[in-house]
Amino acid sequence: MTPTEQPILLLGGTGRLGREIAATLYAHGYETHALVRNMARAGSIRGLAKHITKVQALQPAHFRGMDTVISALGKSISPLDRGRFSFAQVDEAINLAAIKTAVEAGVRKFIYVSVYNAERLTHLEYCRVHASVEKALAASGLEYTIVKPVALFSAFRDLYDMALKGRLMNMGKGACRINPIHEKDVARLCVQAINGHRKSISAGGPVVYTRAEINEIIAAGAGRQKLRSMPAWPVKAALPLMRLADANLYHKMKFFVKMMEEDVIAPVEGHLRLETYIDVLSKSTRRFWDLPSGV
Repeated sequence: MTPTEQPILLLGGTGRLGREIAATLYAHGYETHALVRNMARAGSIRGLAKHITKVQALQPAHFRGMDTVISALGKSISPLDRGRFSFAQVDEAINLAAIKTAVEAGVRKFIYVSVYNAERLTHLEYCRVHASVEKALAASGLEYTIVKPVALFSAFRDLYDMALKGRLMNMGKGACRINPIHEKDVARLCVQAINGHRKSISAGGPVVYTRAEINEIIAAGAGRQKLRSMPAWPVKAALPLMRLADANLYHKMKFFVKMMEEDVIAPVEGHLRLETYIDVLSKSTRRFWDLPSGV
């Protein structure tokens, strides 16, 4: 990876994927400028990004002089995230504005992290907004690459926390399959794309797991052996009421239910295994019941 003479502009750098992108850019000698909405969360990329700027609205001045924009910006898919802004307001509106601003500022290339099969699942709001941004980017006239991970390892962090508390359960039979990918692998693909020529990269990890196997790996890492199962129908039945009470949570749960009901297997682009990720996570997590008495 040969660094460009002009800097790289990173959007979404304070998220888990964004931090890995910043670290990969730094490791390969790129000068990175990051735009953030919350400086309190920017500590994780200090020392990796040369300039970190807090912004309320995107301006051409933020983009001028940049060779490439990498956007990992998006609302968290975690049901525990209770931010009031919607996928349409964050993933769609801000990324569409970023594409328009990049064109106005004369940026050479735009790299966007979307989601695998977004164009096929536009009845799901999470996928619709990503497909909307993909379409706009393809029509922008910019050089571009769209990186489409099937599922990031960090998406299972909530399940790990549930397992620690003994609340992790299998939904249905857990027989549907998926090959999730580590953020480090997606970050590598994004940085390679700066000077690459692939317009679309569908990206999965090296191992295909059933949903039940993923839960077993997570439960073992959290020190739990037995998992209970529950049918999917109660969650499905609750969706209409959920939509009235909390539209953001509704869209997240509708996406999760869909992903539980079919195989989602992307071409292999990653090298790192989920077992290793969970092992590292378990070793870095200190639970209060593990501490010596009196601590």
